[in-house]
Order: sequence, then C-alpha cells, then structure tokens
Amino acid sequence: ISGIIIMASIFNKTRRNELILQMMANVSRNLDKLDSGLDAINSETEIAKSRFRKLIGIQRERLFDCIYRKNERELENSNESRSPTFSSNNSPTDPPGQAT
Repeated sequence: ISGIIIMASIFNKTRRNELILQMMANVSRNLDKLDSGLDAINSETEIAKSRFRKLIGIQRERLFDCIYRKNERELENSNESRSPTFSSNNSPTDPPGQAT
C-alpha cells in the first residue's frame, strides 16, 4: 500500500508541476501578446506625433504669414496717410493746394 501512496504522491506532484508549467506558458503567451500590442501602440503613437509636428509646422507658417501680411498692410496704410496728395494741376515741386 505504501508503494501506491508514493506513486499517487509522485503522480500528484507531476500533475501539479504540469499545471504550473501550463499556467506559466499561458502567462508567457499573454505577456508576448501584451508586448506586441504595446509595440503597436508605440508605433502608432510615433506616427501620430510625427503628423502632429507637421501640422504644428504648417500652422506656425500660416500664423507667420498672417502676421507678415498684417504688418505689410499697416505699413502701406501708414505710408498712405503720410504721403501728400497733389491735385492734377499742381507740379510735383509745388506745395499741396497751390497751383502753378
């Protein structure tokens, strides 16, 4: 009878070890899936960052262009307000409002 008990004990330990190995294999497979999923997420994140940087660059260029155009308009308006207006019968050397 003691031989049967020893065999049963060995069988139980072997079965327990097999279950532990299966559990570890399942955990390992799931960790591999998780790792590959994280790699995919990281890759997509880098792609999104790159696109976002390009968009920021485009928006920055547009902003600078708008500021440049605004400054040009303001400069033109300030030059127009400073320049004297001559009537058609004045010479360029006559002061404004005095005909020759």
